[in-house]
Amino acid sequence: MKKFFVCMQLCIVVSFSGYTQTYSFGASNDSLIIELEDNCILPGGAYHFSIYKPINYDSLNSPILWYIHGSGGSGAEGISILQETSERRNALIVSPTMHTGMLGWAYVSDASYDTITECATILWSTQILKQIYRYILARENRVSIPVYLTGFSQGGQFVSRYMLVRQFDPDSIPIVMSVSVDPANYTLCTDTFNGSAMNWKFYRCGLAGESPIYNCNSVWTYIPVNQLICNSHVKQYYNENYAVLIGTADTIDFPGFCPNQGGDDRYERAIAFYNFSDTNAVNRGTNLQWQYAEIPDIGHDGYALYNTVAAGDSIPIAERILFETPWHYVPDFSPVAAFSFVNAGLTVYFTDNSVNTDNYWYWDFGDSTYSTEQNPQHTFANDGTYSVCLTAGDSCITDTDCMDISVTSSGISTANVLTNIKIYPNPFNNTVTIEIANNYNMVDIDFSIYDQIGKIVKTYKLYEKKTIIDCNELINGIYYYEARNNSNKMIVRGKLIKID
Repeated sequence: MKKFFVCMQLCIVVSFSGYTQTYSFGASNDSLIIELEDNCILPGGAYHFSIYKPINYDSLNSPILWYIHGSGGSGAEGISILQETSERRNALIVSPTMHTGMLGWAYVSDASYDTITECATILWSTQILKQIYRYILARENRVSIPVYLTGFSQGGQFVSRYMLVRQFDPDSIPIVMSVSVDPANYTLCTDTFNGSAMNWKFYRCGLAGESPIYNCNSVWTYIPVNQLICNSHVKQYYNENYAVLIGTADTIDFPGFCPNQGGDDRYERAIAFYNFSDTNAVNRGTNLQWQYAEIPDIGHDGYALYNTVAAGDSIPIAERILFETPWHYVPDFSPVAAFSFVNAGLTVYFTDNSVNTDNYWYWDFGDSTYSTEQNPQHTFANDGTYSVCLTAGDSCITDTDCMDISVTSSGISTANVLTNIKIYPNPFNNTVTIEIANNYNMVDIDFSIYDQIGKIVKTYKLYEKKTIIDCNELINGIYYYEARNNSNKMIVRGKLIKID
């Protein structure tokens, strides 16, 4: 599978060597210089972070409790607020002091500068947190550590946007659950809301307009946001294990940044964000899976989580959401290109079987001819074998499937064979149905399923008009099928996708 992402990080590499010294129990401090390519620097320098290791920390199973502070705070804030949670959950606290960065860290970006060209490149925070995460793995001599991510105020705003950004700029961090506590603003996945433009640049209010890429000689270069964030990315975002925690008495105004997001104060914006996302998810072909929680009569209080740590306040509520929510399976909405075809002499009938595509198909028939139809038919000029490729997806992420197709002028001449043989569902769960129309005379058909290395994993003789094949023992993944008649002539071939 090939997935094409818009590349933002022109100056970043990731590599770490192992460490022999693990963190000591209790509180400590550490820092990491983000590794970049030659001649590239981060103006903010090293990222400093506070660490807290509880006494019952399990070097095999304990998770990371990752905290992003609010404005005016630091990494030390996470230790003072979440230490008791850390002890109860045996979780290693990782609490970085975030850079102001280009456009501000609350907007999930920093910048790298090339000292030779003097160009600035947007550096999404996913790349920074990924390096910190891998550094922690190396320090703790672990292969993987589950992460529970949370943040307060601008830190909550960071978490809200980070969960969207990691869809188009993957971080490879195993985030089990994330909670935004009392964010100031949100990114609404729309161009306009309540009559106001929801611009992506520079405050990440919405998906309107363009995204900055890099800046040379004080001139920014931009790309349309729909080349950065696709429908599949937003659907994935709506299906994450994510929650928003708000206080019903929180009425601090934020009229200047993202206007008309359902009101000027935090509480109204949070409700509008949830209601919009709930509807937008359905409009995009999925359902919102997020959790929401309200804390009655609790208001914003400086740089701490609301007012107190008393029972019923936000800290124990956030803890329960993070660690006790029944987490759900997050489906993969990435496009998967797939097609089947039927030979009828030199003419071939193609059927698009792709998954998670959004009205984008590009066929290369291997003879210097092309098509953008979903289900084209194509007549080759000469006998031979042609490599046919279908690229399917949407405006910024695609997948390509290719198959070698042999055609001959003496091949199957029944032009409507495609409508007479149906293989469904695709994708399938445990069974595949092969159905032959009543007016189709061909019987005694050999049907085979292959894995991706060409090994036959299922074979059937089809004597009936309808056959159901049990594929429960096959693991999830991509397979290929082929049907041949009793004269060993290929009738139809295509891709099958097994999912949960």
